[in-house]
Amino acid sequence: MPTAADIAATYGLDTAAALPPRPKPPEVHADARQRWSEEKRMAFQVLDPAALCLVATDGPVSITLFGRDGAVATRIGHNRGVWPAKLAKTASWKDTVSSTFDKNPFFFLGTQCRWWCRGVPDRDRLSTAVVDLLADYADQRGGLSDPLRHGFHDLGADLDLSMFELAVSDMAERIGVRIWDDAALSALLDRTVRRASTLREQGRGLRKFEAALEAAACKEMGL
Repeated sequence: MPTAADIAATYGLDTAAALPPRPKPPEVHADARQRWSEEKRMAFQVLDPAALCLVATDGPVSITLFGRDGAVATRIGHNRGVWPAKLAKTASWKDTVSSTFDKNPFFFLGTQCRWWCRGVPDRDRLSTAVVDLLADYADQRGGLSDPLRHGFHDLGADLDLSMFELAVSDMAERIGVRIWDDAALSALLDRTVRRASTLREQGRGLRKFEAALEAAACKEMGL
């Protein structure tokens, strides 16, 4: 019986062992949240941020669907490959978006990056702008004549995800929406907790930690 390596060599494919490991989702969200202090969880609730997520595969994919007679019924991507992506919204630190989309048995489809905003209104403003950005990428870089299903766009096999993130950051700046990635938001929460602790120690009528957190959050977010 041929091995996976034999089959891969015959058809010019990579085996799983030959592929680079997929980076873990940012901070492995659920595990990181379990390590948060109670004060940090409270700070997240006080700041009440909302995130825009890019849902995509880890890279270009090619899919062939065969009919029952063995003939090719549908082929998407073929030699070039397509990079399917769409936007999703969340207000949860836990990566519920990946949990929703990652149902494919062959490859990962889920959160590739998240942009946190001050709240739902800012997040929705950013979403409106990035929807247009996705469409532009698909028009200029995608290679499909027919649209993908369920609102996905082909961002092109040569997509540089880091450059796309920079384009979103530039878009956010131009429309006046302040954004944080996961690491920056986590650091903001830590600073908020430290500032709130200092305010409470100094008195200032902020005996309840929740009140101190609200004052600290306003300072940290420039409100």
